[in-house]
Amino acid sequence: MICYTASLMFLYSHFVSSTDIEDPTEQLERISNSLFVLEPGAYPYFVSIQEPDPEDPTGYRQHCGGSLLTRRIVLTAAHCVQNASMVFKYRVMPNTRNLGFIDVHDVTYGIASYVIHPGYGHSEVKIQHDIAVLLLDHPDPRSGATIALPVTPPPLCVPLTMIGLGMTEVGIWPVTLRQTGVFILPDIACGAANNVQEYVPGFNLCVANAIVSSVCIGDSGGPLIYTLNNINYVVGVIASAYPPCGRYSISNLVNVFSHLQFIASSMLALNRDELKSDQIQYVKRSMDSKSDSNMTNGMTDLNIIVPFKH
Repeated sequence: MICYTASLMFLYSHFVSSTDIEDPTEQLERISNSLFVLEPGAYPYFVSIQEPDPEDPTGYRQHCGGSLLTRRIVLTAAHCVQNASMVFKYRVMPNTRNLGFIDVHDVTYGIASYVIHPGYGHSEVKIQHDIAVLLLDHPDPRSGATIALPVTPPPLCVPLTMIGLGMTEVGIWPVTLRQTGVFILPDIACGAANNVQEYVPGFNLCVANAIVSSVCIGDSGGPLIYTLNNINYVVGVIASAYPPCGRYSISNLVNVFSHLQFIASSMLALNRDELKSDQIQYVKRSMDSKSDSNMTNGMTDLNIIVPFKH
């Protein structure tokens, strides 16, 4: 009860009203007011999904984040891969140096195929099912560079971590991966902090902290991380926040636990051999809970997209 009350007090002290937002219908896939990740190997499962940019010296720029569930399977946001004509041009760079730019020794991957949640784009709330699963064209050779799926719903009022390479509050792209500590707020607080039809309890999460950290352009698809007994779990996928970066304290995410059935089916459909034994146990336990109740029936409803190269 103390934790619940504290969350409500935080919300009302940082309340976002529709009159404060320049465009109430606009949300950015946007981590501002955060810290640099300096510890080597801190987040080996994070990946940077980059899009071509002729004006960038490297030829690419940050587009979205993602998380390695297996050596070839990446979890990200659906809107990161909604432009089918561009997906085959993206490159995926695993996090080996906490840096967003490529070095001559870095290895990058292409996207061989992917599955977007069948409910994405068919709900009044765009971010309700803003989640996708990608298959890389080659496996990441590193061992232990994956993150686990959750086996229980994410806890309230427990310190969690968001990471990303998105734009900062001063409008620049960071060179180094950034991180911030946040807390999941109760659904009643998340609903009050969002505009109408911008948040669905159960399927979405919202997070905040006292220094107004929020996600920004380029952070979409990145993980919300819960660490328990030295095991990292991806409990949320970054989806949206309100502009401008660093002004509003609420960030919205897709609840991974509520989409475990979709993730499991997608992983099986994309590459059955990629499903590790420990992930199988997570999947079995989650599907028994029937948490993804709005998921359409089985793998036959999944649209596996193979990027077409002109």
